[in-house]
Amino acid sequence: MADLSTVYKELLASNEGDILVKLKDGRQLKIISFLIKKRSPVFKTMLESPMQEAASGEVDLSQHYSFEAFREFMAYIYYNKEYTGSYIPLLFEILCIADYYEVAAYRRYISDRIVKLITDVPICLTIASKALKHGTLTSEKYARCLGFLKEAVEPQKVESTTCDHQ
Repeated sequence: MADLSTVYKELLASNEGDILVKLKDGRQLKIISFLIKKRSPVFKTMLESPMQEAASGEVDLSQHYSFEAFREFMAYIYYNKEYTGSYIPLLFEILCIADYYEVAAYRRYISDRIVKLITDVPICLTIASKALKHGTLTSEKYARCLGFLKEAVEPQKVESTTCDHQ
């Protein structure tokens, strides 16, 4: 008998559900409203109110999110799978989804993951650029980036030596 995590993983992979989510590039994902409403207060409100999404059973995110990012978000919703990759654009897109749909634990995890990736100046600049674009430049990301930039541009301390000219 499969464990519960495997069952939920198979449910997500089956692309079956009562809600159709339209994503960028015309891709679609069917999700189970019961699960998403339990994990996201925004989806709960959206799907239990007289909003268009509740009536139609469709959520149009085609102007907002990629299939890959939304599927990673759903993997967390369905079976607590955390994205462990280091592809910065995808991390920020997942962060935006978790933030918008008020899934605080996943938002914190992704934000912490981004901060841990700040290990050198080029990555710092990429992350700072994405963070500003997405409006997610927290004080922690900012301070970490500033630290790397300061180290990179600060002149190296060189012991002074005296030349004895005789």
